[in-house]
Amino acid sequence: MKFEYSDFYKFIASVGIALISLAVLVPWLFFREPFDLLLKTEDITNLTPLAQSIIQNRQTILQIVINIIPWFSLGSLILGLITFVIGGINWFNRTQRIMDKMSELNLAILERQLASQSTTEVIAQKEEEAKAQVEEHIVTTEEETVLEPDIINTIVQGAYRVEKQLADKLKMCFAKTHDVLTERRLGAASYDIVLVSKNNRAEDYIFEVKYIRQGFKYNWLRDNVLKTVYASQLYEVKAKRESLPVLVVIGSESMFGTTKIGYQKRIQEELASTEIRALVIFLTEQELEELDCIKLNNILKT
Repeated sequence: MKFEYSDFYKFIASVGIALISLAVLVPWLFFREPFDLLLKTEDITNLTPLAQSIIQNRQTILQIVINIIPWFSLGSLILGLITFVIGGINWFNRTQRIMDKMSELNLAILERQLASQSTTEVIAQKEEEAKAQVEEHIVTTEEETVLEPDIINTIVQGAYRVEKQLADKLKMCFAKTHDVLTERRLGAASYDIVLVSKNNRAEDYIFEVKYIRQGFKYNWLRDNVLKTVYASQLYEVKAKRESLPVLVVIGSESMFGTTKIGYQKRIQEELASTEIRALVIFLTEQELEELDCIKLNNILKT
């Protein structure tokens, strides 16, 4: 039994749980021992007078203890229940409610800090990312591709769509424990999705969502991981909350090919060597569509 010292009333409640446990544990520990009750009369008569005297005294004491144990257990149970109820009620009324109000206040302050980006800002940002993606594809494949508006618009619309899908799934799965904020800005960093924990002791999640239509190279992946890590570190400094950066790369299976496993292993090894915590997740559009709460929980716990 571990006693809680973080709060006085929580300590009182934990004492109550300990007393309730004793009410059950003491009789079990006592009656599981045979003591001398299994000895036969002839075995006792063959012992020395001193040994017979000791056994008789032990059995006398045993009789007294047996008579006391039920009253001890009953008293321990009643006292434990009373202590637990008093401690629990006072902890909830005087401590937990204050903690809940402080948590709500902190979340409200954080939401004001995380300013919503305007539609114009978001569109401009996603268009720049789409152009960079197409230009990277041109350089790496040496194709004579023109930056046609239709290509850029298709990538931007796809980015909007998959980001909204992911945000909706996060809201569905974590609504009870987290607030889901989308398209926010804090200082010099922008945030696609922020999963804000309603429990101040739990960490938040910073999501950077990338939609792939033209393929990608490892340097692009590393740059975006570092960008997400930087945004998370800035968030921790400004918001004074712990966070875990999560880069989610979404595209068709043909965009990933066989490089996905190799890239993921390589980037995780690089992060481990620098002791940077971050998650890098690859999802096909089909996998995103089929993503449920169990799968999402498992992904975020890896």
